[in-house]
Amino acid sequence: MVIADSKWPEKGCGYLGAGGIILVLFAFYSILIKNNIVKICKKNLKFIVLVIGLNVVFLILALGPNIGLNSHVLFTVHYPGLIKYVLEIFRSTGRFVWPVCYMVLIISLIAVYNTLRNKRTAVVFIICFIIQIIDLSGYYATKSEYVKSIRSYTGFSGQFSDSSLEGYVYCIVFDMENWAEVGDFAATNQLKLNDTYLARKDYERTDKIKQVILSELEEELDFSL
Repeated sequence: MVIADSKWPEKGCGYLGAGGIILVLFAFYSILIKNNIVKICKKNLKFIVLVIGLNVVFLILALGPNIGLNSHVLFTVHYPGLIKYVLEIFRSTGRFVWPVCYMVLIISLIAVYNTLRNKRTAVVFIICFIIQIIDLSGYYATKSEYVKSIRSYTGFSGQFSDSSLEGYVYCIVFDMENWAEVGDFAATNQLKLNDTYLARKDYERTDKIKQVILSELEEELDFSL
């Protein structure tokens, strides 16, 4: 399951993994076949209601404010000011699907363990773990390549000598494609940046500042010509 998000679509990924899905199936088998489902519900009614309630709340939050399919936003939920302010702390509300996945996996682990309680439990866990690693290996490789890519510098900083940077205070950035290299360059030369990678950046305000700087530069160029 992927919750659509216009800016951070990958943050709403709710895939349990092949190993996780198999574990959930084992858990259903354990609860429905090996145990009395009615007896379990009566014994753990408060806990079951709490878990279901939390999952429903998390799923509702994960679906908004942009509801869609993959990268296509179908419609947007407009939250009240206070709720919107609180949710913006998380940058992507799609992340609320993660606790749902964690609860599903943890409850499945407990269900399988309480039912088998022997060597077969370890075998089931090991098999699911191996399948999970194999299934997600492509994702891990992709993330590893991404981390390497942001550290593959172009070497533009070598074009500047220490003397050529004397008297400069600011490093103005318009394109954030090489943000890691630019950040290192600014930090090494003690320059202030107008933009960099931030987890919870005010993009609207940052873009406005860039437009102001660009307008001022254009005016200076026109004046000098």
